[in-house]
Amino acid sequence: MKQNINNPKWNKEYQSCRLCLKLMESHLENELIKNLKHPANLVFVANIYRNCLLQPTFKHEGMNVLKLRSSVLSTDNDEIIKACLTILKALTKLNFKLDSYTDKHLHNIRRTILKDWIDKMPNSKELFQSYNDQLHDYILQ
Repeated sequence: MKQNINNPKWNKEYQSCRLCLKLMESHLENELIKNLKHPANLVFVANIYRNCLLQPTFKHEGMNVLKLRSSVLSTDNDEIIKACLTILKALTKLNFKLDSYTDKHLHNIRRTILKDWIDKMPNSKELFQSYNDQLHDYILQ
């Protein structure tokens, strides 16, 4: 069921979540490209993503918790890359489902991303600044 985009509260939460997910996807894609030759460098970042996505807000997205955990914490470079691709797939899947969520659920997703992803990332100040800089334009869309 699509929510009413004419509802300003819902629309603000929806656009905020879209922006958060876009930031998460682009950051992980950049990390993957930058560290493709040295996937072990991805373990720290991938683990932050994993911890964020395994919060109760995201549990219903059908992620295989045990498999993802072992892949992220693996010493096998191929497994680490697969885990990052699984995380990207989950973010994309979530982005396509956002319009079916209530404003309260969207608010919880956004809050979880800000608290369990941005706050934990090594470049959290830059990510938060980027989020704030783009937020106004996103909400006007």
